[in-house]
Amino acid sequence: MSKKITKINSLKKTEGFLQVNYDKGFKYLDSAGEFMNSLYETGNKTPGHFITPEGMRVIFSEKKEIKLSPYSLWLHFVEPISFDEQKKELLHKIDLVNSIIQPQKYTRIGWRCYLAYPCGENYPKILPDDILAGGAFAEVVFTKKINEFDSKISVSTAVNLDKNEKVILFDIDIYKIINIKRENFDEIKILIEKIEAAFNSDDLLDSVNFMLK
Repeated sequence: MSKKITKINSLKKTEGFLQVNYDKGFKYLDSAGEFMNSLYETGNKTPGHFITPEGMRVIFSEKKEIKLSPYSLWLHFVEPISFDEQKKELLHKIDLVNSIIQPQKYTRIGWRCYLAYPCGENYPKILPDDILAGGAFAEVVFTKKINEFDSKISVSTAVNLDKNEKVILFDIDIYKIINIKRENFDEIKILIEKIEAAFNSDDLLDSVNFMLK
């Protein structure tokens, strides 16, 4: 199969997960209500939510939810339109965390995305026949440095039952261990922009196309 992907952003995004970890975020216990109030406008319907001392979960729709705890902020998207849509949501929510929860420092940032590549009736040869030795390809997992970030990339097979076509699924997790104090919060916003750039980079595109020989 010849290479057909020209932009990672053109692949169908089935799910997205974005997470920022931090230390000493226990002001959550005092400020959970303030954070919840900041998530919707007065007069609008209150989003579904569960709030406990351990954390909160807010369900905006079937396609978007967040989780907040004294340790991390987590966002989940189903069939997001673009990387940009997810990035803007993360920038908004982490800004609320920084101003309301006021963690002492940030320790890790990560963005994981499931991408689907339809390949018709036949899967590409992800692995050479001599390696498979009569078996069938199911999944390949490898790690790679993309720009300044670490990444874990999983490639597996699936079937789109609605269209009865074979699909290659890319599970791409791009992340970085960090040590950024709250007073340097602008560095977090810069890193979020840089992770989006890593998803759109030629380096990642080359890695994906290499698997679709």
